[in-house]
Amino acid sequence: METKNINTKEYWNILYGSPKGFYQDHNQIDWVFFHDFIKRALPKRSITILEVACGLGHNAKFAADMGHRVIATDFSQIAIDENLNRFAHNNIRYECLSLDQATQSFRENEVIMGFEILEHFKKPEIPLLNIYKALKDGGMFIFSVPSSSGKFGVWCQHYSLWDYQSLGNRLFKVGFKEFKIFKTEFSDQNIMGVAYK
Repeated sequence: METKNINTKEYWNILYGSPKGFYQDHNQIDWVFFHDFIKRALPKRSITILEVACGLGHNAKFAADMGHRVIATDFSQIAIDENLNRFAHNNIRYECLSLDQATQSFRENEVIMGFEILEHFKKPEIPLLNIYKALKDGGMFIFSVPSSSGKFGVWCQHYSLWDYQSLGNRLFKVGFKEFKIFKTEFSDQNIMGVAYK
């Protein structure tokens, strides 16, 4: 991650290792919306997916349960270790890698997933460009960002704001040809979409 950024390994290790558990584990309804989106966005045939910043593994496990092979990466070793304990799966390979490392290590991906990560960068075009370069031609980036109008649009961990206009501008700036937005009851909080290389 960037220097002078709250989003360090140490910061996230504290959150992931909290005795109360990671806060997203307490919001089960959130996963219903994310998983419905993933089910609609992913190809029906079995593929290999690179997930960047997988956190505590809910989305990786869901995709693996659908029959996909997932390389689930996060820069927190605590998150990776927790995933191995909670969500060990024959279809999931966990790797402790930052977004930069993951997109350098795994190239020509058909699908990359990245949920609730781009807002943690002061210059989100940099990770977006890395993701774009790590996709094969015609590949898909399946993502979500918090809507600037939602309750988590402005937060201490978030360095960039997102609405439909800024999202489109950033995606097209790095080279994506088109993107689709998935509208749900959750759309006032999160923007969920698929960008195509």
